[in-house]
Amino acid sequence: MGSTADILKVNGGKIMTRIQKPVLFCLILLFLIPATVVYSQSTYNYRSDHYSVTTQVNQDFTEDTAAFMEAFFDLYTSYLHFDPEKLDHAMQVRIFNSKESYDSFLQNVLGETRSS
Repeated sequence: MGSTADILKVNGGKIMTRIQKPVLFCLILLFLIPATVVYSQSTYNYRSDHYSVTTQVNQDFTEDTAAFMEAFFDLYTSYLHFDPEKLDHAMQVRIFNSKESYDSFLQNVLGETRSS
C-alpha cells in the first residue's frame, strides 16, 4: 500500500465527494462518542486496523470510509497525543443515511434527539 498521502489522494477525494457536511459532522461526532445500537435498517460493516465502521449507505462506501479514517489516523494521533498501542478495541464510526436514522440512534442511546 502507498504512503498516507497516496491513500488520501485516492480514497479521500472519493469519500469527500460523497459526504455532505451534516454527514461529515456526524462522522466526527460519532468518532468521539462510540456506542452500540442494533439497527432495524440495512447496515454495512467493515473493520480496519483501528476503526470499526458501520454505515447505512453501502459496502463500498463503508470500506472507503475506513480507508479514509486510517489515512488520517497518524494525523489524529499527532494532534490528540495518545498512544495507539494502548487502544484495546477499534474506534467506532457510524454514518447514517438520513436525519431520521440519526435521531433514532440518539433516541436509543441518549433518550433524546438533536435539532438542526
